[in-house]
Amino acid sequence: MAAADGIPPSMAGGFGPGEVQKSDLGLSAEMLDLSTSALEISRLGLEESETLSPSTITFSNCRSASEDEEPSECASEDEKEFSEHHSGYSAVGCDEHGKLKMRRKSSKTLSTKFMRKLGMKSSSSSLATAYGVNDGKFKEQLEDQYAEIWTKELLPNWSRKQGCSKVRSLCFKGIPSQIRGQVWCSLLGNKLNITADLFQVLCEQAEKSREAYEEEKEHIENADGDVGGFGGKAEELLLKAISTHKMILLDLPRTYPELEIFRNENSPYRQHLLEVLEAFVCFRPEVGYSQGMSFLAALLLLYMEPADAFMAFTNILTSSCFVNFYRMKMPEVKMYMYAHEKFFKEELPSLYSHFKKLGIHPEMYMVKWIMCLFCQLLPLDCTCRIWDFFFLDGDVAIFRTGLGILKLLEKDLLKMSFEQIAYQLSHLPPNIDEDELMRSVRSVQAVSNRKLKDLLKEASSVYRKQGSKNENP
Repeated sequence: MAAADGIPPSMAGGFGPGEVQKSDLGLSAEMLDLSTSALEISRLGLEESETLSPSTITFSNCRSASEDEEPSECASEDEKEFSEHHSGYSAVGCDEHGKLKMRRKSSKTLSTKFMRKLGMKSSSSSLATAYGVNDGKFKEQLEDQYAEIWTKELLPNWSRKQGCSKVRSLCFKGIPSQIRGQVWCSLLGNKLNITADLFQVLCEQAEKSREAYEEEKEHIENADGDVGGFGGKAEELLLKAISTHKMILLDLPRTYPELEIFRNENSPYRQHLLEVLEAFVCFRPEVGYSQGMSFLAALLLLYMEPADAFMAFTNILTSSCFVNFYRMKMPEVKMYMYAHEKFFKEELPSLYSHFKKLGIHPEMYMVKWIMCLFCQLLPLDCTCRIWDFFFLDGDVAIFRTGLGILKLLEKDLLKMSFEQIAYQLSHLPPNIDEDELMRSVRSVQAVSNRKLKDLLKEASSVYRKQGSKNENP
């Protein structure tokens, strides 16, 4: 992830005064009046009188499939409609059981049009809000222009450009939805060297394991006492595999229940979600599967091919603070809570005192917020904006976002009782505005990479001393 010790105060307050001429964005005179900073626009690569046409974005790792390939005759009208509804896939026939077979089209991600059907706003809404305009056509044009900056200037020169201020500024404005997956992958990197071939091998391994324990589970469930021929360890592992598979299957329809693509058993997205989760269990059996993981994987699948989503998912969960939380490693989890509490006290002293007085501890809300990376708490649009920030800054983004949420809700929280706060922090307001949230997050000054490292080191020393006292009373 791109390294940065927090955001300079000059960036936190938005743009300075100034006007942008319509020609700055290559727009006609009929477009709405704009009020923003011409200097900022030029920094982002849109020089005066420069016209940028929307780019055609292609990806080398997209599966090949004809855009106008027709479904076979055995596909019903309903199945064809389902295929069209899930833009990005086409029906190509039925398998031996009569189930519809789907193939991903060459488009890397869900289309902007389909995003709207899902109830998600295009990132152009956020970009346009930053410039104070509301015209729908302009929003789309603006998003296309930002996408072109990413695809023509930044991503092709990533080794030189990844740390520049333009990347940071564009990430905070909202990454265009059509290239969000590619940008996320670039920001994250691939330290584990996960490949598409490895993902395929793990998927095949998971499928074989599933078939094996499907055959054996009835034998285990009906057996009295020890299961002959297994041995204690093998039996334990098999039972764990069955339990994990059941847990994943139960969580699939609960993942973003408002999205049909994960509820529908015939949806290719649901199948890919199962594959990513089971592949991860095969890759990191000591971590296994925990509730909440499905939300992380599902959000990645909205923007990436399954192999890329697995790469990102695996790198996220095996680096950063996540592995400690999913394995519930102590005192590591306590160390992160210690850091949050210190940041909280510095950034929001009044609310911190109120929480202390009522007995509201960080473990009551921050653990869940971190483990789901805010997926189960915020609207999808807000979550995607937070993830843009997370892929840019890593762990520090999590703690800044946590404080940003508390800061946004501070006035209301200060009036609440213990029970009201406990409920509010686990059921954030569904109408949180993504731009307001991002402004609140960017205004947080207490958190930086350096401070986080120092506090974790300090917390480690504190808990080591406590451990020594407990061992030698």
